[in-house]
Amino acid sequence: MLWPALIFALTALATALILGPEEGDPVRRRLADLERLRRTAVPGAEPPGAVGPPGAGDPSGDPPLLRRRSAARGAARVLAAIGARLGRFRAGRTGGRSADRPRTPLHSPAFERLQQAGIRMLPGEFLLLRIASAGGCALLGLALGLGPAAWAAGLAGYGLPALWLRQRLARRLRAFETQLPDALALVAGALRSGYSFLQALAVVSREMPDPVAGEFARVLREHKVGVPLEDALTALSRRMGSADLDLAVTAVLIQRQVGGNLAEVLERIGGTLRDRLQLLGQIRTLTSQGRLSGWIISLLPPALGLVLYVMNPGHVGLLVQHPLGWVMLAMGLLMQTTGILVIRHLVNMDV
Repeated sequence: MLWPALIFALTALATALILGPEEGDPVRRRLADLERLRRTAVPGAEPPGAVGPPGAGDPSGDPPLLRRRSAARGAARVLAAIGARLGRFRAGRTGGRSADRPRTPLHSPAFERLQQAGIRMLPGEFLLLRIASAGGCALLGLALGLGPAAWAAGLAGYGLPALWLRQRLARRLRAFETQLPDALALVAGALRSGYSFLQALAVVSREMPDPVAGEFARVLREHKVGVPLEDALTALSRRMGSADLDLAVTAVLIQRQVGGNLAEVLERIGGTLRDRLQLLGQIRTLTSQGRLSGWIISLLPPALGLVLYVMNPGHVGLLVQHPLGWVMLAMGLLMQTTGILVIRHLVNMDV
């Protein structure tokens, strides 16, 4: 009965080999990329340290002059490498991809989702976590004598980390939207005090808690490495997926194009968002009874099934050992999921 666990272990080992240092190590990948860029940045340029004999290419044969020319060639190679690197960065930001730019874990959508949720893991590590969760749940099902239902437990275990990631994303987005009105008020106050917009963003990144501070600090870091501020703000709006942030970013972009009193605009937007948050709080209070009923209805059948299995395993064993029991469990799970979705649709209101 342990052969399913053996399959899960072999799958985890194969995944670890596939995502080994050659594919999953971003540091080694980045070093190899920079070395290739250094070699191809200036075609025909001599490698560092390859200085010709005195007098070659210089009629005067002056050693200090040769050293200065060698330093100038080295500086030209560095500037060419930086220019090529910046061009590749802008091409990747606009959707293009160079032929020699590999897709690493640091450029994948899965990595972006992990960063949005505040989870400091690589996609390969998160995949191994899902496989380990599936194997643990399958072993638990085998230990409880569930038989073929242990496969269902393994599938459920594989989906648990994804559910946890989704909850972390939703929780972080709610925290961001809760802090956004105060952040906009802080930016408006800094602008009225004579700060520039970038300095106001720096104040927010220092004074506000996460996740607002971390996201605004990321905008500043992207701007420092050459990304236009408009593009960095647009990337922030797309990354967070918040309608409130979209409104603020749109106001900033319009102000930078046509001018106007940005401090007053941000204050008005912050006040509107604060009123909206208060209305959402009232709605959550009024719908709390429905949400509690949904939790009870969702958790009651599995809890009763577990209690009956502990009290009389033979009475409940038919559900997991007979094909008719599997059909009944599948139908019950389908109806349970339908009820949860209906309750969720009733208690969730958009404002």
